[in-house]
Amino acid sequence: MRFYVRRRDFGRLTLTGLAAPFLGGLADSTFGGVPLGVQTYSFRDLPRPQDANAIDVLIKAMTDCGLSDCGVVGPTGRTARTECRARYPGHTEVERVRLKAREDLRAWRSNTSLDYFRGIKQKFDAAGITIYAYNYSFSADMTDAEIDRGFEMARALGAEIITASTNLTVAKRVAPFADKHRMIVAMHGHSNRTDPNEFCTPESFAVAMKMSK
Repeated sequence: MRFYVRRRDFGRLTLTGLAAPFLGGLADSTFGGVPLGVQTYSFRDLPRPQDANAIDVLIKAMTDCGLSDCGVVGPTGRTARTECRARYPGHTEVERVRLKAREDLRAWRSNTSLDYFRGIKQKFDAAGITIYAYNYSFSADMTDAEIDRGFEMARALGAEIITASTNLTVAKRVAPFADKHRMIVAMHGHSNRTDPNEFCTPESFAVAMKMSK
């Protein structure tokens, strides 16, 4: 079992002194047998180089905090800004720009060598940080190739599971790929209880659990 601290909670832990035992670069951030980790998205506001490659910045932040376990939010590195435009277009973004960003993201997923992700894993390994999970949120506009590629990326990063924010309709498409790659997909819970397609009730999670081994 892993426990990941949300960004706002991590600040409170540090201020109250609960984070003190793992400050100073300790290699193992385990408490009572439970590995304490963080999602890389928690460090999204840290300054980064002009090329927007945040890998070294993220690793330094986690090392400074003494964290040895993490979930990586994808895509990593240079494409982070592209994904934000594709998934969360601003009110001033025109549709043409949004579609271009989406096409760029699809192309990046398809064309980026898996060695790129293996290189990221090597950097985390060298810092003593385990990549336990890879966040790859499946969307309705993904091709089957994009879905499959997410599992390949996760495997190249050394992740044991994929975490995802999606819905039941898309989850049904994802299930065969989870079986193919023999990898667990952990769905994020949502709050919209009026939409039966959302992951928001015990029943909706039970439906998804029946889709796959």
